[in-house]
This record gives sequence, C-alpha cells and structure tokens, in this order.
Amino acid sequence: MRERRPRAPSQARRRPRRRRRRQATGRRADGSIGKGSLASRHRIARGGLGAGWRLGAATKARWPSADMLAGRRGVVPGSPRAHRFAPPPAIRLRWADLPKRASTMKIYAFPGIRYRTAEPGSLAAPPFDQIGERLRIQLHAASPHHFSHLTRPAPDSEDAHQHARRLHEEWLASGVVAADPTPAVYPYAIEERSGNRRLGLIALVGVGPGSEADLRPHEHTVDKPLADRLALLEATAVDLEPVFYLAEDDGSLEALLQADAASGELVEHRDPHGNRHRLYRVDDPARIERYRSTLAERTAAIADGHHRTKVAQMFARKHSVPEGRAGSAKMAVITSITSRGLQIDPIHRGITRELDPELLRQHVVSATPFEGDDGAAFAAAVDAAQPPSLGAWIGDRGPEIWRLDPSAGPSDMPGREAALPAVLLQYQLLAACGLTLANASDGTLVYRSDPDELWQERRGGELPAAFFLPTMSPEAFALATSGGDVLPPKSTRFLPKQVSGLVWCSHDAELA
Repeated sequence: MRERRPRAPSQARRRPRRRRRRQATGRRADGSIGKGSLASRHRIARGGLGAGWRLGAATKARWPSADMLAGRRGVVPGSPRAHRFAPPPAIRLRWADLPKRASTMKIYAFPGIRYRTAEPGSLAAPPFDQIGERLRIQLHAASPHHFSHLTRPAPDSEDAHQHARRLHEEWLASGVVAADPTPAVYPYAIEERSGNRRLGLIALVGVGPGSEADLRPHEHTVDKPLADRLALLEATAVDLEPVFYLAEDDGSLEALLQADAASGELVEHRDPHGNRHRLYRVDDPARIERYRSTLAERTAAIADGHHRTKVAQMFARKHSVPEGRAGSAKMAVITSITSRGLQIDPIHRGITRELDPELLRQHVVSATPFEGDDGAAFAAAVDAAQPPSLGAWIGDRGPEIWRLDPSAGPSDMPGREAALPAVLLQYQLLAACGLTLANASDGTLVYRSDPDELWQERRGGELPAAFFLPTMSPEAFALATSGGDVLPPKSTRFLPKQVSGLVWCSHDAELA
C-alpha cells in the first residue's frame, strides 16, 4: 500500500475552512436556507431579523445539544430520533453589531409581596388558566392561604373580584404576606428533573403608550373576553401573576442571571412534574441598573400572556396611569432567547369539518404511512422526520407523515425563512381548503397538547382530520418572529410552565 504523504500545515488549515464556507451558503438539500442565500441576505439587509440578529454558524455551543434536548423528552441520546432536537443548521443565530431597532423597553424594580409562612413554596399555584375545577378543589383544600384562592376563587363565593381583594387585604393585615422593604428584581430559576435549568428575571415592564413596539406578540391569539381579567385588576389593584417574555439578547441577560441565581434562594417550590422553582432577590441599585441597561435597547416577544399584557395596557390607558407607577407596568418573567433551558412543545390540531385529502396532498413533497397505534408514537415519528414535516390523518386514509415544501406558500407567509410546519399547515394546506385564521376561534379548529388525546378523538371518529406538529427549536422561533412576523394561533407551548405565588406586586408600590 502506498504510504500517504502528510499534508503541509497550511493546506490542512485552508481546506476545512473552504469546506465550511460551502456548507454555510445557499439552499441546502432539505430546502432550508443558509447564510448566503438571497432570501437571508435580503432579510438581513432590510433589518428583518431585528435587534441585531443575523444568520451565522458560529454559535452552536450557545444552544442545548441534540442529546441534551432529546434526553429531556425521553429520547435515547444518540438514537435516530435525537437528531430532530438539534437546532437546524440553516438557522443558527448570533448577535451581530448591526443597527438595532429603536426600543425604549422600560424595566422597573419593585418591593415584591411574598408569603411569610413557614413553607411558602407549598402555597404557590399553577397559572390561573391551567387550573380546572377538580384541581381548584384540591388546591383550595391544601391551605386557606393557597394562592389559588386569589386567582381561582370558588364559584359559590361572593363576587370573585371583591373576594380576591378582601382576602388579599386580610393576608396583608395578618402578616401571612408582606412586601419587601425595598424595590428589587427577582431572578427565577426552573430546574427540571433532567437537570435542565431555565432562568428568567421577574421585574415590571412598562406597558404605557408606545410599549406595543417593544412587546410584540409572536402569534395570533384566539379571542377571549378581557373584561373579567380587567375587572379583577381594578378590584384588587394587585398584579398577581407574571407573564412570560422572551428578550432578544446577546447572552448578557443570561450571564447576569446565572451569577445572581447561584445560591441564596428565598423560596423553593416543587411542581407536580418534579420541576423545582426557585426565587432569588437582587436589591443592589447598581446591579439593578445592570439589568436595566442590558434590556434597555432590546425588544421582547410575548411568549405567554398576550391577553394579560393587553389587559395591563388597557388598565394603564383607561386610568391614565403615569409612567413609573406600578399601574403602568406588567409583572413579567423575562428570559433570554439564548437560554439553554428554553423548550417549545407543539400544540396539535384537530379539524371538525371534512377536508379533501387529494387537494391537500397536492402540496406534499412525500407521504410516509405510519404503522404505529398511539398518538405519542406518532408524534415521536413526526419529530424524527426530516423537516419540515408534520403528521396527517385525514378521511379514510391512515396516519401519514407528510414532508412539506418550505419554498411553497404565499410570499407574505410569516416566518417564511424558518419554514415552520405550523405556518405551512395554516397558510399552505388549510388555505387550500378555504380555511383562514378566522376559523381558529369558530370551532373549526381544536387544539390538543396531548397527542394521545387527539389520536383517540381521530380514531373514534369525533374528528374527521387531525394534524400532529413537531417540536420547535428556539433558533427557529427566533428566526420566524424576530422580524415582527406573527405566527398562527397556538403555534407554541413553552415548557416548563412557570408558577404563580412566589412574588407579586401592588399597584401602590414604589418603583425604582
């Protein structure tokens, strides 16, 4: 065998660099868009990624590995399915020194109200919209001071809003709860059983006039009556539950949170899923200013809490609350878009009317029959499929995995470069059948976070059509939304869910 001649060092260095450049440019075999494509260059040139985001291939280490994310979802690391959890190579993002969109997002410290009981963590509650009647009964029975008494009063009690106001005043008077002596911001950590940790900052965010440009919705919302939440806010004059915002960030926010959430938690709560929720406190004015300056020129996507943000804006406008007062701000958990702990699960779709399978299949690149017999396995197969793919079970046909064409769809389709299956489903497949965003709230579409529930409804004939969506990487979310595009309703489900009752804020509070 001929002995291989060693390459000169200069050759060994140059060739990998040339190879990486070729891989980073143009449209890839799977239809995704690379750094050098015309579409991505155009989006960068017009500032579409916003706040300095641009495409690149240098920051994969910032994100969770495929094995880490796969293990968190119960997938064996290194298995064929594990690759689905890696960020798509075409949309690795990095912070660049590009012109940033003008932003005046205002962050305030506040003297948080907290439980002063022996075990305050046991009194925290799930968000109000996650508490059904059965769970409400269980939580109320756990303690007369459980936070759910404020957010989900018993239906046979007095006027719910006045009941919450009276109860909160009683707790303050008796010392069950009390406000901190000085304004502070509150780092908040959620640690899953797998060890994955998501960090956020609980602070007040200004929602006065002009805040709409800083706090952008990331998806259309299904209409809900806002009067009830507005009446509760007016009756109690207390901001009880934080919303969830994702800030465009270069990693500075995450670094501050890691340092301040290293030790010394005020309270710890373990939720039914085994996640540990820990709250910390920062009242040093210089440190608070670091957080404020870090977020001052950033915008944020409303990840969870679109309606509550709108209610807070309505309250500030209705009562002409001056800037700098608690009534002109909304309590929020602010997490960096670069957070390693960010997990975005799908919400699957059921359709209550008949659809034409052949009309839909005209927009499908390939269809692969699924041989399993449960929804969880089908959802797992969709996750393992080459993106962009989704699961479809329509009419007399069995369940199939459909691979979609990322370049199809209308030119004004939101988040086009990210090629999200939820968007392609809405603007390509359902649009071909005459369905629009208006059908999201008229009963035509139903939403299920549990794939087994949707599977059973489809198999039992309750739904003539069902679509199963894959998980979404944080990078795909950032690419799809940071230009201001708004996704279809129920495109995302951020996990783990944060809890309420660790800290909250009175509208009479003095801010800093």
